[in-house]
Amino acid sequence: MKPDNERVSTYIDSLNDADQIQLLTRLIYELTIAGRMAYAVDSNGLERPVHLREINELQHKLSAHMMSVLVPENEPRSSAFYVNRILAPNHDDSEFANELRRCLMNSLEASVEWRRTENP
Repeated sequence: MKPDNERVSTYIDSLNDADQIQLLTRLIYELTIAGRMAYAVDSNGLERPVHLREINELQHKLSAHMMSVLVPENEPRSSAFYVNRILAPNHDDSEFANELRRCLMNSLEASVEWRRTENP
């Protein structure tokens, strides 16, 4: 695991339940925006179906993580899996990799800002 990945995972896992849900919700939202990169311009088709599939799989993992936070009898999950998948994707498309990183960074920045304003 790369140090950045580990630092991000440690930060996310250290959040209380409400803050984790807030961050995960924001990340899922950001990924819906990134999914638009897959759309074909001026049509209903897809130019990059592999990207949309990757985003869908990430959203699946993120929503499962949210459920593990929300349901007390579920075993807590580590964020390392999806953080690694976002920060070290297994593809060579740098534009898409940068978009995934942007989604995570925007979510982290919003989380830090939200925590700052909610917990002065």
